Amino acid sequence: MKKFTFIGSFLTLACVTCFLIIGCKKEQASLDQKNQDAAENTNISSSMGTGAIVGLISRDHADNMSEAFARKFPEVGTKYVGYSTKNLISYLNTLLVKYKSDSVFVNFGYYTKETAPQKDYIGRSTIFFMGKDMRARRGNVRSMGDTGDDPNADDGSNYLNQGHAFP
Repeated sequence: MKKFTFIGSFLTLACVTCFLIIGCKKEQASLDQKNQDAAENTNISSSMGTGAIVGLISRDHADNMSEAFARKFPEVGTKYVGYSTKNLISYLNTLLVKYKSDSVFVNFGYYTKETAPQKDYIGRSTIFFMGKDMRARRGNVRSMGDTGDDPNADDGSNYLNQGHAFP
């Protein structure tokens, strides 16, 4: 009877040890996955603008710059251009993912009869965005074959306009 108890105790101890080892490995794998998820969430939140933002200015500084612009260029009727946050996020994500762009450029423009999305925009200034196309080559947004006629053409990074110009 003592032999049976010794063998049973040994088998019980071996089973418990195996279960602990398996349980610890699963716990470690779970912790590793949680750490990886946390790191990905940190990267996502940083890329989504919830991290520290370099270059923020105070409201007073922004107001002073806007007033200085209005004094310097009194003939420009546009005070600011507003864009949909959702559209900007989509555009920036497209630059990052599709074009591997590391920069976005803000360009100044002027609405003419041909370029104005609405008749009352003619004569107003605007801004539009473009990025670098960093996929296979290094260089500017426009390639030699980019005429700008087809916004869906795959030879540039596309441009974003259609903000609402406000006088």
